[in-house]
Amino acid sequence: MYQLLPADGDNERVYVFSVGINVDRSRDYRLITAVDRVLERVAGENREALLTGLRHYAGVGFDESYRRQYELEPGFLVTQPPALIRVDQLRDILRPDSFMGGTVPGRVSALQYVADLDGLPAVSATERVQVLDALLGKAG
Repeated sequence: MYQLLPADGDNERVYVFSVGINVDRSRDYRLITAVDRVLERVAGENREALLTGLRHYAGVGFDESYRRQYELEPGFLVTQPPALIRVDQLRDILRPDSFMGGTVPGRVSALQYVADLDGLPAVSATERVQVLDALLGKAG
């Protein structure tokens, strides 16, 4: 639930990147193929910043020194094209104020929530560029 809510109230925007894929061992298109295509478009300091971010992502990350292992992964077929979706303004998602008293009950130690993003529009090309620039530290 908290992953879809801004941590800083109205000063933060929250986006979800969505792509549908199915494992298809007959395909040559792998995750490393997708990473390489992105890296081809990013140069210099931005490329290094992106690699650093990928290396530290979720404590596991992507490390170029493991390229041979990544190449062993099965191929996949894209079943839904990639889209960047802004979710912080959605009205029908679960929020703490959805609960009586405005907070999650004190005895709740884990909360699982499935949000359906089907049919939501992707952000405009302009907004997508702004988000990517911000992630690369280019936004002011």
